[in-house]
Amino acid sequence: MVNYRDQYSFLNISLDGKSIGKVARTKFLGCMLDDRLQVTAHTEELRNKLSRATFLCKNVVESAGPGIAKLVYNAYFHSHLNYCAEFWCMTTKTHFKKLYVQQSRAILVVTNAATTNEAFSSLKVLPLAEALTYGVCKFPHERITNQGPEVLKLSSLGTNRSTRAGGTRLIQIERRNTHIGSESYYARIANIWNSLPQGIRLIDSEVQFKKKLLLLANDVSGRRKFF
Repeated sequence: MVNYRDQYSFLNISLDGKSIGKVARTKFLGCMLDDRLQVTAHTEELRNKLSRATFLCKNVVESAGPGIAKLVYNAYFHSHLNYCAEFWCMTTKTHFKKLYVQQSRAILVVTNAATTNEAFSSLKVLPLAEALTYGVCKFPHERITNQGPEVLKLSSLGTNRSTRAGGTRLIQIERRNTHIGSESYYARIANIWNSLPQGIRLIDSEVQFKKKLLLLANDVSGRRKFF
């Protein structure tokens, strides 16, 4: 992987005397990244997997009933959708919407519900935006409360700093000069965390934090779209 800018196109990289050629995309631990550091290729491949899983769920519903179909959904659809979500959440809103449509189609097939809200409640599954918010916010909570490893450095804001999000225990929003940087996980995480109610941000207990965050995500009337 090399930078896509022209001034780096001449680079020759070698390891142990063997030349490493430039590739348009590469996969590592199931995650696909292209030479522009974008995850479009990954989300496109993910959509194909989810489409096949939806077709499988439909066949199972017709042959074995909704009970078995729910097991198939969790095994073949939900598992793909949740895998490394913190990585591919950097995708564009267009691709994100396509993934949400795919998820909605799948749960309607499995539950045979009249509406998506009814289907999500029946299956006890969070919609994609809320599921990503829940997953992403657990990481900064571990860092702020010193309960997890310091993988990324998160800078806190002073209590007197001017910001759209009021209160305390806020994260400094990283400013990036490129579109790729502004859409990265590192740049988005502060906006998502700072959008949470202060009462949730101030919880120290990991168990209570997850409980309150899950209640917020399941609140249909008060859901906020972070992605």
